[in-house]
Amino acid sequence: ALKPNLSSTALEFLDRQAKHRSFSLRQGLSKCQIEVRREMHSSDDVKFWGAKGVPGFLTYLNKKFGSIVMGWRALDEDNNGRLTFYEFCNACRRMGYHGNLKKLWHDLDQNLNGSVSLAELDP
Repeated sequence: ALKPNLSSTALEFLDRQAKHRSFSLRQGLSKCQIEVRREMHSSDDVKFWGAKGVPGFLTYLNKKFGSIVMGWRALDEDNNGRLTFYEFCNACRRMGYHGNLKKLWHDLDQNLNGSVSLAELDP
């Protein structure tokens, strides 16, 4: 959308630019680059544990800490056996886990009591 306060000379210039052959070539190249980036992004998501929900999170803990229990110990800093949402988010960020923490929390807190225990994480 062009701004209405442009002079007629500026509008003519923009019109000539849009009709030039190189403009359509650059536009086509841009569309191709956007498509390549989308394909690369979707292939990266396949390897991204954060995109796989609870199974991906458990795999992340296994790979990073050697077991889910060791991962739990890294999550539960105060060793009270339960994680609040705040504690969970801070621990995930600290350990470098990237994913939708809100959705993951909702999936982990099966009894909806506002905390997650090791039994809910790995029955």
